Amino acid sequence: MRKCAFVLFLLIVTGGFISGEIIEFPDLKRPGTIRVDGSDIFVVDGCAIKIYSLETYKLKATFGKKGEGPGEFKWPPGNVTVLPDYVFVVQHERVYWSSKQGELVKEKKKSRGKRIIPFNKGNFVVVEEEDGQKSGKRNRFIAIYDSTLKKMNEVYKTEVNMSSMVVSPALNIKSYKHHMIEPFWGVECDRENKRIVVADSREGFYFEIIDEKGNIAQRINRKTENIRLTEAYKKEKFENFKKFAGPMWEHFNKRTFVFPDFFPSIRAFTVSDGEIYAATYSRKDNKTEFIVLDLKGKIIKKMFIPVRVSDAGIPRFTINKGKCYQIIDNEVTETWELHIHNIE
Repeated sequence: MRKCAFVLFLLIVTGGFISGEIIEFPDLKRPGTIRVDGSDIFVVDGCAIKIYSLETYKLKATFGKKGEGPGEFKWPPGNVTVLPDYVFVVQHERVYWSSKQGELVKEKKKSRGKRIIPFNKGNFVVVEEEDGQKSGKRNRFIAIYDSTLKKMNEVYKTEVNMSSMVVSPALNIKSYKHHMIEPFWGVECDRENKRIVVADSREGFYFEIIDEKGNIAQRINRKTENIRLTEAYKKEKFENFKKFAGPMWEHFNKRTFVFPDFFPSIRAFTVSDGEIYAATYSRKDNKTEFIVLDLKGKIIKKMFIPVRVSDAGIPRFTINKGKCYQIIDNEVTETWELHIHNIE
């Protein structure tokens, strides 16, 4: 029988002192995104969103379930943003506004390919793509939308490679190079400072800071250590990809697979309290290196945090008020655990 547990532990890591807590959440089944706001923890669990007390870690409320009716989710929500007045939930084809108690306020259809992020004054930052002029290329845009999700102005544009997971006769030929590790590109919002932060490892350890009018306020490019891929890593990555591809492998196997000599300089990032927390591929003692910068590009500190970052670069953690929160599967007890680390 699973039982709740609370463990306090202390760790000494490179770059600073980190203390932490582990709390079992035995009622979680398929957790995903985690967010912390005020006195609450919000965890996506399958097609539901669960709200826990940050003080007692007890479950306070649950909203959402699998379905296609009002307030129901056809798929597990891809992202959740907790704002002062409401909770904003994004799915492939719809977005939802809910109260912080989980009551549906409204919902709206959206294009499947758009990523929508709440910004400021009720506006949104929207990331979208369209086919490019060249084969295998896509144009990626960032635009600001108003509160009704109507496009106001475009603030960013770049060309990117088409996803390597696309099955297309034009790509399933030996002359097409399937990149097993893609450069990292991502965007987050700092609502308090009214800034959009774009990370692009194609340019190195590179960030662009864009203001609410769409002007580039800062370009940040810092020199970091190059981390070389090992042959053992390449082999493991390739075998895992074959398993993941499943029936599609017969199509992908017509391509030429390539690895870079070095890992991208950025693996994932998030923005919290006016600071950029950028995860690298450097690992030590089951911890991931984070480089912390301010919005002008000054490196504040480097530290190793006991956080796991997926190969897809999706941050399954959140940082809030100097603490890192992460849901981890304890394979020994078969229970999901909330790990909290003080990182100030």
